[in-house]
Amino acid sequence: MNSTLFQKTKKYLGILLIFSSIFSLNSCDKNTSLLGGNNFNLQALIVTKILPERTNVSATLKWSSIGGAAHYELYRKQDGGAEIPIGDSKITTEKTFFVDQNLKQDSEYEYIIHAINLNNKVIASGTVKNLKPITANELQPATITGLKVPPDVNVISRTANLSWSSVPGSDLYYSSIVNDQSGKQVFGMFTKETTININKGSEFKPTELIQRELPLLDGGLANSVKHSFTVYTIKFNNPDAQKASAIGIRESEKVNLITG
Repeated sequence: MNSTLFQKTKKYLGILLIFSSIFSLNSCDKNTSLLGGNNFNLQALIVTKILPERTNVSATLKWSSIGGAAHYELYRKQDGGAEIPIGDSKITTEKTFFVDQNLKQDSEYEYIIHAINLNNKVIASGTVKNLKPITANELQPATITGLKVPPDVNVISRTANLSWSSVPGSDLYYSSIVNDQSGKQVFGMFTKETTININKGSEFKPTELIQRELPLLDGGLANSVKHSFTVYTIKFNNPDAQKASAIGIRESEKVNLITG
């Protein structure tokens, strides 16, 4: 190969290398944006609380931070309708949690989140779809057994077993004890059985979103102080509680306890 041809070939290869590099960089930018969308990790848990006096349906939303975002924007679709903005118009990047209140039991929901940069451009999005609340008629309350009902107060030992009736269709139970004097919950335990020992910890640890609704607590019962004991029956739209996107929680009647 003569020197002139060699120089032309070298120059041509150099140009190809430059264009190849530019193309690769552009591809990386696009992939980064797509990865940002995947990394949003938007989670939504529809919660139906069925209490003796009312039923309340809400959604707890959680997402991961996205690099390059100046703020986030949240939207909700109900029954396939238009996107409705929820929360602040510009959610700060420090906030990665939101609770959407007063939803309907007979509707289906979709949530969309966008990360917006300083130029007001969408750089990443996340969505969760087909979220339908569990209805009140899908879940019955448990009945606490072997204990007197209010206004009577049951005297128990600090190692007592507490039991309740089995509820067809329930996936889990949650036991709660509240100190009536302070008004604070001192005990919270999940179990698949219909009995607990108040001296033991929880048998099941659900996701963070569920624990925001029903916390794990083992503070112990104060002596000679009245406590209220309640059992919540729980149903998931997915039997695997760690992946639930809808949960129903139904409250039993309370009974009064006091440790001797």
